Amino acid sequence: HTVLLRSDGVAVACGDEEPCCLPVPEAGVSYVPAVAFPDFVVQLQAKGGPHARAAECHSIAGSTLAALTIAEEELGQRVLCQLTRELGRPGTRLRVVTLCGDVLTESTKWADVFAYAGG
Repeated sequence: HTVLLRSDGVAVACGDEEPCCLPVPEAGVSYVPAVAFPDFVVQLQAKGGPHARAAECHSIAGSTLAALTIAEEELGQRVLCQLTRELGRPGTRLRVVTLCGDVLTESTKWADVFAYAGG
């Protein structure tokens, strides 16, 4: 589901399953946008190799932002840490999306990312 905040402060939910109902906040409480840690969304394109795997990180517009090489046994946590350092985006929450549309998590197995990419 996605929750949107209208300009009048009303939160509206939408998604695959209807109806989407948000609880009405208590008196004196309202919904606010989550701007403290905005998401920075990038796309990860995996590339194969014999012992280590390469990947490129692209903006949504398609610009190459970073290139990295990761050992096959690494987990997503290490990949996320490396990308965070290379992209230099303090104060944002990095969201890495693979070509198949999955969001990379700390427990994602790097080898699985390449298995899908055919690398």
